[in-house]
Amino acid sequence: MEFCCKLCSGKLAGLKPVNTDLDDFLTTKALGGVFSKVEIEEMKIRKEVSARVTPLLKRVFGSLDNK
Repeated sequence: MEFCCKLCSGKLAGLKPVNTDLDDFLTTKALGGVFSKVEIEEMKIRKEVSARVTPLLKRVFGSLDNK
């Protein structure tokens, strides 16, 4: 009965449920951080020709320069 009251009071107060699985929480946060870094690096490669340091990057992103 006490558990049910805690759930109801949280919903009434407008609170969101919290993920209590630590492994899942840490994995989600770590992947979010990795993809954030990848996004920043990709934007840099797209904008700055000097960031294209490998032949593959030059070939893939070099085609963007011709458009």
